Amino acid sequence: MKKDNAALRDINNLKGPHKINLQLFANESANSPDEPKIYTREELDKLLQQEADRRVSEALKTAKVKRDK
Repeated sequence: MKKDNAALRDINNLKGPHKINLQLFANESANSPDEPKIYTREELDKLLQQEADRRVSEALKTAKVKRDK
């Protein structure tokens, strides 16, 4: 079976904490701009799921508005 090397969520890409420089507007004063937040795999998965849920909800609202016209 051919292994797909293009998968971003391959187990080799998920090992250890990852440094991700995300702009967080809700709590700007907690972290200085020079120190990026380090997320664990669980925190990163939670943030990715929240963003996916937000985008799906927005898409559903948009589709409903277009359907009701």
